[in-house]
Amino acid sequence: MDFQPKKILMIRFGAMGDVLLTTPAVRCLRRKFPHAKIDFLVKSEYAPLLRGNPHLDVVVPFDPKAGLKGLFQMGKWMRTQKYDLIVDLQRNANSVFLSAYSGTSSRLVWNPERWKRWLWVYFRIRLNDYGRPVPLKYLLPLQLLGVEDDGKGLELYIPQEMHQRVEHLLKTSGVEEKKPILALAPGAGRNTKRWPKENYIELGKYFQRQGFSIFLLGGKQDKALCQFIKEAIGPDAWDWSGTSLLETASFISRASVMVTNDTGLMHMASALQKRGVAIFGPTTRELGFFPFRSFFVVVEKPFKCRPCSFHGTKHCIRGHFRCMKAISSQEVIHAVQKLVESENDRKILVRAL
Repeated sequence: MDFQPKKILMIRFGAMGDVLLTTPAVRCLRRKFPHAKIDFLVKSEYAPLLRGNPHLDVVVPFDPKAGLKGLFQMGKWMRTQKYDLIVDLQRNANSVFLSAYSGTSSRLVWNPERWKRWLWVYFRIRLNDYGRPVPLKYLLPLQLLGVEDDGKGLELYIPQEMHQRVEHLLKTSGVEEKKPILALAPGAGRNTKRWPKENYIELGKYFQRQGFSIFLLGGKQDKALCQFIKEAIGPDAWDWSGTSLLETASFISRASVMVTNDTGLMHMASALQKRGVAIFGPTTRELGFFPFRSFFVVVEKPFKCRPCSFHGTKHCIRGHFRCMKAISSQEVIHAVQKLVESENDRKILVRAL
């Protein structure tokens, strides 16, 4: 397609991991159109994940809680911008409405192929092209413009002042500078995606004895869980849950290794090219959300009941929760030790082809 857009708007409202998974598409689009103005429409709470991205011109915050009035105001604003192209990587009612209301005639829309996920999760029918990582799915509509995958991973840019703020916080809190850091992210959006807290406690205690400082990370909703684990581990365990997205990213950037469930912080660590262990239970690689082109190893069990849902559930639908309970603390300890001992071993790189 011989089309040279001068003003482009990309849309992905959330959530945290999904926004970070769009960054390869952002980068590749910029490489194809180096002189175009490329803006990004995203939920206000996730805007900090993109504000430092050098491939974007303007990050446009959107507040869905503003209701219909806010939706129409955003649509009117988009009309005034006269975008040549809209790339909708969300494809929900709001993004479809805004794209149409903007008056932009050229639109590319991501196809989430939910019916293929449905066939895989509930009938174990896997079509030949199913299982492609989500970042590569985001690139598919852009191929019509000649945009190609550059083979690189996710990106996240942390402002220097954020690093300085976190550095000051660590010093005033008494964290020892010379100790290596193990970051733990025990939370998740759904209960069944959480490795048992008792295992995180055992893991933290083991590496505490090995001379590590243990950082507990998560959102405000994870505060009680992180505080419980921190108290159980004891000295040299620090609860930094509930901090801002970029503060959390700065904490992760300081870690030697991260252990996380299948959650947004896993993708954040991937974007920062950190080494880590990802624990997967009800979800699997075929759903597209494995760590993307990063130094991660995945610990999982090959049970036939997996996957049992798209994004995890509140309770195990089969009542046994084997997929998580069967993963022992010792397995994860061994995986972390391997990463610590093999810092420059590129064999551990998870490649999603």
